[in-house]
Amino acid sequence: MKAERLLATLPEAAEELGVPMKSLRKVAEDHGFLVRIGRAVKIQRADYEGIIRACRSEPKERASTSARTTGFGSSAKTDASMSQQALEIAAQLKSRSRTTSPQGTAQVAQLRRRE
Repeated sequence: MKAERLLATLPEAAEELGVPMKSLRKVAEDHGFLVRIGRAVKIQRADYEGIIRACRSEPKERASTSARTTGFGSSAKTDASMSQQALEIAAQLKSRSRTTSPQGTAQVAQLRRRE
């Protein structure tokens, strides 16, 4: 009886996993699962689970319907969170830039959104 081989060629691995060979090669290469011996490029069968884990996508956040949102679908954010994020980015940019006016004379004006 022939022992099960530890390494699979890319076409064998793609067939066993039921995925396109080019996609499998890209994922395996990006995540360090390719085994190169001379010119041969193979994948260790024990790494199949790791490859699948590397491809698993994160669940998307659900959009809240309780607050006013901008945009559409699950990528929508509340006005408050967008304003907070804008203030944080402005503070980061301000801390990185050099001062061009005398200390204490600059003011930040809040803009109102048209409704």
